[in-house]
Amino acid sequence: MSHPSLVFALVEDSRASQHPVQFAVRVDLESGEIWDIANNTGVIGWLELDDWKTADEEHPLVMRWEVERAGDALIPRLQIGDEEWLYPSVLFSGDAPFAALSGHDVEGLAHREVFSPGYVWCQDKISRS
Repeated sequence: MSHPSLVFALVEDSRASQHPVQFAVRVDLESGEIWDIANNTGVIGWLELDDWKTADEEHPLVMRWEVERAGDALIPRLQIGDEEWLYPSVLFSGDAPFAALSGHDVEGLAHREVFSPGYVWCQDKISRS
């Protein structure tokens, strides 16, 4: 089986907002392309495929969103392994919790088997200074 595409997202968990803030990418492990799927802006970067093992070797893949707040702007950075990409920044003037999601596109699996909560090691409160 070839590598699946992975989905990795950080989404504002606000039921009051009609347009919640979201950062989401699809990482194609075959081509190395990283697609912005929250804003549909296309490819935002490429993984260096020479650094990745073959499909039949298991190894951990650490994916991380790091979001900096500058005034009313959120400036996200996506980190996959040792590589980093800037993601389109967004206007965010309030306070709200965020939820991390991860998943893949392996065919033949139920929805619950595809998406799962992202593991969070550190979450700082994003608040107005």
